[in-house]
Amino acid sequence: MQEQFAYDARGQLVELRNQHRTATRRFDALGQVLEEVQDGFRVGYGYDEVGNRVLRETSAGNRIAFGYDLRDQVVEVAINDDAPIAIERDALGRTTREQLSAQVQRQFQYDGRSLLTAQSVLKDAAPLFETTYDYDRAGNLTHRRDSVQGVDEYRYDVLGRLLQHTDPKGRIERFFNDPAGDRLATRVQQVQLRKVAGGDDDQQVQWTREGSYAGVHYVFDRAGDLIRKGSPNGPEPDDLELLWDANHRLAESRKAGQATHYGYDPLGRRVFKRNPTHTTSRGGAR
Repeated sequence: MQEQFAYDARGQLVELRNQHRTATRRFDALGQVLEEVQDGFRVGYGYDEVGNRVLRETSAGNRIAFGYDLRDQVVEVAINDDAPIAIERDALGRTTREQLSAQVQRQFQYDGRSLLTAQSVLKDAAPLFETTYDYDRAGNLTHRRDSVQGVDEYRYDVLGRLLQHTDPKGRIERFFNDPAGDRLATRVQQVQLRKVAGGDDDQQVQWTREGSYAGVHYVFDRAGDLIRKGSPNGPEPDDLELLWDANHRLAESRKAGQATHYGYDPLGRRVFKRNPTHTTSRGGAR
C-alpha cells in the first residue's frame, strides 16, 4: 500500500492520499484546521478567540456548535436546529447536571475522590431511573445498583484484578489470572511452509500464538493481531477470521461465508465498510 503526504511551508499537513481516499486541508494563520475535504465531502471548523472549537459543519448540512465557560470547559452543545444540551459543572469541573431537553435532565454525584457515586435521569423533575456505585478503598467498583436492572457485585484480588462478578440474577462469573495478570494462556504454533519450485532455499516458517478462554479459541499472528476467533476444536464455518493490512488496520473480516472489507485514509480513519450487499462510507451509506 502506498500513501502520500504533502505539507505547506509551515510544515502543516495539507494533502494526503492513498488508494481509498484523497483529502485536502486548509489552515488559518494560527495553524488551526479550517476545512478538510475528502473526495468532495467537506467538514468546516470555527474557533473562538482562545482556540476552542466552537463549530463543526459538513457539506451534508449538519452543524454542531459548542459553548464554553471561562475555564474553557464545554457547557453547551447544539446539534442542527435542536435545542442545545446544557451542561452544569461544580467548582472542580465535574459535570453535575445535563439538560438533555426541555423535559429530560441527567444528574451526577461524586465522592471525595471524585468517583461517580450516582447518576439519575429525570423527566419533568420526576425520576425515571437511577444508578448508584460503591467502591473499595483502592477505588475499584464493588457494587452497581440500577433501579431497573438490579445489582451487580464485583470482587478483586489484592492487586486490584477482577476475580468475580455477580449479575442481578445471581449468576456468578469467576476470572482467573496467571502470575503475569493474563487470563488467556497462549502457546506458539509453528507451521513449515512448503518450498516453491525455483524459490529461495531457506525454509520458511510461519508461526501463530493461540489460546482458549471461556470456550472460545483465539489465534494471533506474529504481530499480535487477532486473525481467528471461534471453536476450540478447530476451524468451523461460523468462526470469525480477520485480515490486517501492513499498518495493522483491519482490512477484511470473514464469517459464515460472507466477507466484509474495510478501507482507511492515510491517517488510519475508517472511510468505508463494504459487504456483498451494502457499503457504508464516512459521511453516509451508499
